[in-house]
Amino acid sequence: MKEKLCQYLHRINPFNLDSAVDMVMYDFHEVKQHINNMRKSLDDIAQVNEKIEQAKKDVEFFCLSLDSFGDATQMMMWIKDIQGKYIWANEKIRNELLHSGKLSSTIGLTDIELAARHKGMKANMLHTAGETCIGSDYATIEMDTPSRFIEHFIIDGQDMILEIFKNTIRGSKNDEIIGTVGIGRNITEDYRELKAIGEESTCKDTKERIAEYLNKYKFEEKSNKCKDTDCDKNCGDCGVI
Repeated sequence: MKEKLCQYLHRINPFNLDSAVDMVMYDFHEVKQHINNMRKSLDDIAQVNEKIEQAKKDVEFFCLSLDSFGDATQMMMWIKDIQGKYIWANEKIRNELLHSGKLSSTIGLTDIELAARHKGMKANMLHTAGETCIGSDYATIEMDTPSRFIEHFIIDGQDMILEIFKNTIRGSKNDEIIGTVGIGRNITEDYRELKAIGEESTCKDTKERIAEYLNKYKFEEKSNKCKDTDCDKNCGDCGVI
């Protein structure tokens, strides 16, 4: 390359040949280095894009797997952020407790909002899912430990008793609580049968043991009402639990 360049420059300008060659060769190497750097940058961008696409596939697979797993179980399952908004909920809790329909109609809403929407579609129907759920969420966050509750609801005017297990979710960077997870099962009939056995039993020890079991994990919801005496809301917005 340099030899051909020298011959060309010698023909057009035989004077200061060495200086001209050095100058041109320096510029050539600079351009070549710049091109190599650009190629490396493009390779790096391609690798990043490849990782992004793989991450998208991994997230999609996880979401599909979570939906499939959640809908296969007979347990109610859900994930909420720190504000109590649903990030995910399986079909069973959407159909039997929240009455929220599709997952897309559930994500981003709180129990209070979902309950209000459902009650708005059924006038004069007693429905306490929102108030009860948010209360035990607060309790779980406050305790910051895996928690078990026996929660009593009125769903569409009918009693429902759930055994619920909840825990907090912590962020990977700052270790702060960023949400809650939970699973639950309907124990209404089992609870009633066990309670009836305890009430009918003539054995004091049996009655006491059954009563202790039924009340051990019962969630006693504290007042959620606004401190403002002119406000009759029971929405939990005040943070008073």
